[in-house]
Amino acid sequence: EPVDMPKWDRFCTEVATRYLGKIRHYEVWNEPNMNNNGTTTNGSNFFFSGTFAKLSEMVRRANQAIKAVDPTAKIICPAVQGWKAISGTSDTYFTGMMSASDGATGTMKDWVDIVGVHLYLPSPNKVQDLGGMIDRVKAAMATAGIPSMELWDTESAPISPDMIDLTDGQAQALMARNMLTMAAKGVARTFYYQY
Repeated sequence: EPVDMPKWDRFCTEVATRYLGKIRHYEVWNEPNMNNNGTTTNGSNFFFSGTFAKLSEMVRRANQAIKAVDPTAKIICPAVQGWKAISGTSDTYFTGMMSASDGATGTMKDWVDIVGVHLYLPSPNKVQDLGGMIDRVKAAMATAGIPSMELWDTESAPISPDMIDLTDGQAQALMARNMLTMAAKGVARTFYYQY
């Protein structure tokens, strides 16, 4: 995460200016709750090592900088991953960051337009567990006070086994079941990391 927040502001302004009319949605940070071994944590992380308050401040400042250039832009919250775990660390992380002070007068939830999460399936690509994962996300959204905010899966993919290890028929069936489950559970968009 940036140490110099005015530089963060300038970076966000420059990106929004450069891509005005080309990019409409901005996800502020990638998997802030992932640590070095790829598991979820509330401690020192691989992609983000700061506090909830710092992450909330970054989202507020990104929102203000980007929307000053493009008022129609939409801000996606930092995408929490690890919803396949039963322990609840992703739920706790999500609600903690959404309720964290933004360094001004609000909390992170005041500065996002869309909830972004990463919905990787438990091994071996258990699509049958996806509905429960989405239910956990929605319960965390309700706890955070944003139950009706649009939900996007901004990164996921079959990873165990990888798509390359499946036949075309198996891959098509897996993709269809995945997409149908997400649609039925109210996930507005999903973006595959790899195919």
